[in-house]
This record gives sequence, C-alpha cells and structure tokens, in this order.
Amino acid sequence: MLPCQPRINNMDGSPVNADYWAGASDWNTEGKWVWEPNLKPLTYTNWFPGQPNNGRYPGHNIHEPGFEDQNCLLLRYNHSFQWIDTECSGHHFYVCELP
Repeated sequence: MLPCQPRINNMDGSPVNADYWAGASDWNTEGKWVWEPNLKPLTYTNWFPGQPNNGRYPGHNIHEPGFEDQNCLLLRYNHSFQWIDTECSGHHFYVCELP
C-alpha cells in the first residue's frame, strides 16, 4: 500500500504554495498533541524529521532566542506538507474538517 500523500490545491486545481494550520496543539501538556477543540489525541502523525521540537535545535536544551513555545501544528509547504510545531501567533491559511 502506498503512503498517503497530502495534496492541497486551489479551486482551479493549481498547487498552493503556502503553509496551513491543521487544528492540533500541545497547549495543555507539552508533547501531548490533541485535535482542537475536542482534545482527542492524534491517531495519525506526519511529522517532518526532528519535529516536534518546541523551538529547540538538536543537541540544545534552550529555545531559539526571541521565540515563544511552539504549541501549534503547521503543514509546512517547503517540507511537502509534513508537520512542524510552531508558534501559534503566525498568520497562515487553515484546513477545516468537513462534517
């Protein structure tokens, strides 16, 4: 079976060159990722290698200077839409679940 590959397109079918909020966070407990607002744990993950890292670089135990905790999940365009954790204060598009 082939792995699921995310595909995000504009309404006209052209690819989108942007990052997207995905609606998950680890606000309540660092490292425990849940979907907002129902707080259900993630049952599938697609983290970019080294993520989530809460703003820490490999081999370092301190935050990158000037950045807040990284508690929100972002689908990163330049990482083939694999997931990263990032600050929740950024301005990005978002993905919604259809009912």
